[in-house]
Amino acid sequence: MSMGERRRRLLLGGVAALVLNVPRRGVARSEKPANRAKISLATFGGVPGASPEVLIDSFEQAFAHLKLAGGGELVVPPGIYDFGDCSSGGRVISVDDLQNVVISAYGATFRLKTTKKVIPLLFYFFNPNNVKVAGASFNDAGYDGDVDWRGMYCVKAEANRPCSGFTMVDCYVNGAVGLFQSQQHGVNRYLMKDISLHGTVENAYYGAGLTYVGDNARVDLICRNVRRGCISFGLKNAHIKIRMSHTADAPGSNGFIALACEGESEGNVENVHIDLDVSGVGNHSALVHFYHVKSERLGYIRKVNAAVTVNNLKRGHTPTNVFVFDHELPSTAILPSTARGWDQIVLRGSVRGRLPGRLIHSPSRSTSSGTIYIASELATRELNMSELPAYFRSKYP
Repeated sequence: MSMGERRRRLLLGGVAALVLNVPRRGVARSEKPANRAKISLATFGGVPGASPEVLIDSFEQAFAHLKLAGGGELVVPPGIYDFGDCSSGGRVISVDDLQNVVISAYGATFRLKTTKKVIPLLFYFFNPNNVKVAGASFNDAGYDGDVDWRGMYCVKAEANRPCSGFTMVDCYVNGAVGLFQSQQHGVNRYLMKDISLHGTVENAYYGAGLTYVGDNARVDLICRNVRRGCISFGLKNAHIKIRMSHTADAPGSNGFIALACEGESEGNVENVHIDLDVSGVGNHSALVHFYHVKSERLGYIRKVNAAVTVNNLKRGHTPTNVFVFDHELPSTAILPSTARGWDQIVLRGSVRGRLPGRLIHSPSRSTSSGTIYIASELATRELNMSELPAYFRSKYP
């Protein structure tokens, strides 16, 4: 689908009709750019204070220029870029097949206001290769963390062929459903790899959403009042590092970091490293959730090294457990026994102060073979090993 066709599908409330008829501004599209030069969004009319339709058009022109050039750098000048009210979900800025491009947006803030219970996608990248978004800030004045779902995703990336290298660095969010989402389904699973996310997320539902992404995902975030710092399905070969803080009035969830497995045929979880630092108020049922879901009988989560540092966490609306192991059916029922497995998992970390919950909670017990090791610094705390299945080991070799 061409960018023009995607633009005509925008559902940006009352702005959509204007987008269809907006005249071209700035420099016309060049058929043969001379080289991979640095270009400014302002060259195409994209400046702070411009109307939403002009901003959308300027990004389309800039991306078209860079695609014909084979790559380059798009500089977004500092200032506020307001895309107005949004009453419908859909893609605001959409680009296919972008390659070898850096979007440098230091000092730039992208803003809109979601006015209904929808999830607009501010930037949508399809089949990106070696694309970096640097220094961008995002804000949705209509985001409501108590409503499922109302607010924008800042960036979404998807693919239907192998793609490598999508980076967000030094980015900031205050008010949004999420910073980043890669949601690969069906035959398109595991086609995106080498995803790297770095920045600060405040007052949001998600930091990172990684659904069936390929190898080498790296998440390095500061999260303040975020319901889920990272949720993943079928995650493999990933490193998740988050510094989290939460206040009593901010909503939580059943898992701040969720490693979800929907079953063996859907995609197992393997080779994940977690480094989580937690402070403030505990409103999450689990800080790290080893989460089997759906009805398929077999599946595993294995080779996970999870270290959690808890700093005088206060009790919030619900007891906060550090590590939780369970299997939830679509009906939301938790199975007391499951053939799904957990294996070669190492639990590490330290706890300062009294926990507002359990160190380890295992509502579901696995009948499959496997071992979960509890490192010595955790095994010495208030931990009753008799409450846990036998595959939990208090000594790590």
